[in-house]
Amino acid sequence: QVLDLDKLFPNAKTDAVVYLYHSFESPKAYKWPLSFGSDDTLSVFANGKRVYHEPHERPAAPDQDRVTIDVK
Repeated sequence: QVLDLDKLFPNAKTDAVVYLYHSFESPKAYKWPLSFGSDDTLSVFANGKRVYHEPHERPAAPDQDRVTIDVK
């Protein structure tokens, strides 16, 4: 699912940062492939650790970056 953050922050066009947070419980451990798109730099954290970081300069589009995280 693509989350269009521009709709949530219509006045934040430059020099902005957005943090998205999601927590859940899993009955078992598994590997979860994720994909992201970002307007410039992207960092992904899982289980309290940064698992992905790229200092991009680009317009956002779906599936620009992929990472697989370990769900505990």
